Amino acid sequence: MPEYLFTHMTALDETGEGPARQAEGQVYEVADTTFTTPLPITDPSGSPLSALTSSSMGIVPAFRAVASQPRVVWRSGPYTQDILSNDGVMAELAAAKDSAQRAADAAQLAQEQVESIVEDVVAPDLTGVVIRLVYSGGTYPSKTGPSGARYEFIGPANPETLGLMADGDNWIEVA
Repeated sequence: MPEYLFTHMTALDETGEGPARQAEGQVYEVADTTFTTPLPITDPSGSPLSALTSSSMGIVPAFRAVASQPRVVWRSGPYTQDILSNDGVMAELAAAKDSAQRAADAAQLAQEQVESIVEDVVAPDLTGVVIRLVYSGGTYPSKTGPSGARYEFIGPANPETLGLMADGDNWIEVA
């Protein structure tokens, strides 16, 4: 897990209207809703801290914590407060942007490879073949059917001179 720097914050009392003065608390993962496992914390220079105590003005000092995300919860008695690491959020955003760019690059490469493969595929020579176009269980009277159309070969003909038969199903030579 990464280590994040959390800058100082104003701790609020349980009413949210005033500072929590001289409140000693621990830091927890957001998912630790029962507050059973405090995170190990250090001051910004790396010296271990046993707890975080707010000042007489209710200011909790900056600290570092190893956490699963750049958001933790500070708890002191009845006081709880979410804390965000601005540096951590920015690092997560940069990593997400980098990951998205790599995915876009991979998709572009895959598209280019598919186009290359398609260009290399040799289409069968349909000269001399009459086709019937079958679409979704029925027939579709068009030389160029929608995607998903299936062609059935039913006899010889020149595709350059095909015309639709009166039955609307079959193509015949009309030259």
